[in-house]
Amino acid sequence: MTTKKNRERYTDKKKYEAKQRKKKIIKKRREAQKISRNTRFFIRRKISPYYEQFRKFNHKHLMFIIKDTKNMERVLFQKNDLGNGYTLLTLPYIDEAMINQYLNDVPSNSPKNNTLASLKSDGLNDLVKYLFSVSSDEVIDKPEANITFFRNCNILGPNANLIALNVRPYDSNTWYSSETTTVHGTKVYKGNQIRTYFNIDGNLGKTCVFHDTITELCLYKAMQKKIGTQEFFIDNFLYTKKGLSSGSPNYFAIIPGTKEYKRFAKEDIEDEELSR
Repeated sequence: MTTKKNRERYTDKKKYEAKQRKKKIIKKRREAQKISRNTRFFIRRKISPYYEQFRKFNHKHLMFIIKDTKNMERVLFQKNDLGNGYTLLTLPYIDEAMINQYLNDVPSNSPKNNTLASLKSDGLNDLVKYLFSVSSDEVIDKPEANITFFRNCNILGPNANLIALNVRPYDSNTWYSSETTTVHGTKVYKGNQIRTYFNIDGNLGKTCVFHDTITELCLYKAMQKKIGTQEFFIDNFLYTKKGLSSGSPNYFAIIPGTKEYKRFAKEDIEDEELSR
């Protein structure tokens, strides 16, 4: 039996080949969309517990600031293995199980009880020395935000799960753009998008950062008056959730007199200073 397809294959070869090319393109597009869909689902499922822990105050977040410049800071981040080669960058944290571990191992230097709320500056400093091999000259506890800031930090020993990164200057036109996916409507950024926030060399294809971490970085910048407090709250309200931002913000602004695309003329200088 001769079908229309078979007739075209022999009688109108060009038309037949054009149809086949179109089918291949559509098939490849669908395969790519499926991979993208599966990746987004995987990331959402793996990051969801961090979302819950953040909002239920199960973890007390810690920001270790090694050094500050006018617009930037060098911060230690926790590397969390999500599986399938994916890594989530968050701030380090402590929970009550970690406090109990500390109490059992170092009883002479322990706080009086094992609740997160009971830990004062001295207790927090001793605890992070034990857990993360980090010491600090200044501890700023913000219990209402469930975060403690440690400034002028020194790294006392190796910790394979921590990585020091320079946080780039704040720009509302770039810091809330191009999310990969969302968790309960809150943005997650991935791969080269993360270069908007951190100065990193190398491939970032399977590295993610959750929007809550970006918010915490902004909070510190606002506390240090690197950005306006009102600006931080307004921008965070407008851009945290997917679909609330308006327009299409540009990633970079051209600095007059150069051919490079940079947002801040002295960013390279500050980045070099932080990396010394």
